[in-house]
Amino acid sequence: MLSQYGQFPGPILKDNSFYHYEGLTSDGKYFVAALFLVNLPLQSTAENPNADGVIHPNDISDTAALTAYYQGITDKLNAASADSFQPSLTLLDALIQSITVSPQ
Repeated sequence: MLSQYGQFPGPILKDNSFYHYEGLTSDGKYFVAALFLVNLPLQSTAENPNADGVIHPNDISDTAALTAYYQGITDKLNAASADSFQPSLTLLDALIQSITVSPQ
């Protein structure tokens, strides 16, 4: 999954996200976790959080506006190709699929 952590409902910015994988090995014996920084195919920055045309509300208590904002950003990211992320989500998926666990 892609994730961005925060202690408040802030804007989604192009350079604050992670490719986050968690899973079990096929035998269910081992937990595997991986976390990689990823740049999103967005223009939004801390200085200009509305650069992608999806307006982050000034009033974060306005839950309807926040829901609309996050849905708008989600739609933009879902429409983006996997290779427009840096690094490419295709490459990160391949990396995760290549992990092998050999018990010692």
